[in-house]
Amino acid sequence: VYCDHTIRIIHKDIIVKEFEVTVCDTMIDFIEKSRMTCFLYRSEAAKEIGKYNENLFLAEDYEYFLRFALYNENLGFLHENLYIYQRHDNNLSNTKKRQAGKASWRVKNKIFPLYFKKYPNLYEKLNIRTKLILTEIIDDNELNLLFDKAKKSVPTMQLYRILKKAYIWSKQERYIKCMCKLNFFLTLRTLFSKRIWKNRED
Repeated sequence: VYCDHTIRIIHKDIIVKEFEVTVCDTMIDFIEKSRMTCFLYRSEAAKEIGKYNENLFLAEDYEYFLRFALYNENLGFLHENLYIYQRHDNNLSNTKKRQAGKASWRVKNKIFPLYFKKYPNLYEKLNIRTKLILTEIIDDNELNLLFDKAKKSVPTMQLYRILKKAYIWSKQERYIKCMCKLNFFLTLRTLFSKRIWKNRED
């Protein structure tokens, strides 16, 4: 079971923002957003699932949650605000934001195929932004179809950033080709930046 909570953002020891987060009620929301920062489970379930994967630094929680939900369908959603999660200047989510994004991408490409096998209709329900970064799962034809759909529904610069992340993480040239189809300015920007992106590890 996991519950609603409050996010408190602190900058230089001052609370600058505070808001409530409502946990996901559906499987599709759960695997895409997984807003769990605290949850409760029985020891028998933990023994069945196994330990956290220590090799997935910055995404070990996310991978564990996904693995847990995959093998335990009795997942409970408790809509009570029971704790506060504080974000401050030294949080890993702030200091290593890029690396955390790549770690999450790795987990999605590793675990999502298991979900698709168990829930055959799940892929079609995913947000198009999520599908675009499944670089190790989708083939060229699917990427082209997704790209054409995304051009009609996703703002151009937002789509550009998604494709850019997918390229930096996967180093797959097909994402460069998609970026170069957006417009002339972004084509120049992409070709100019490609060498820098190719050497980035985040």
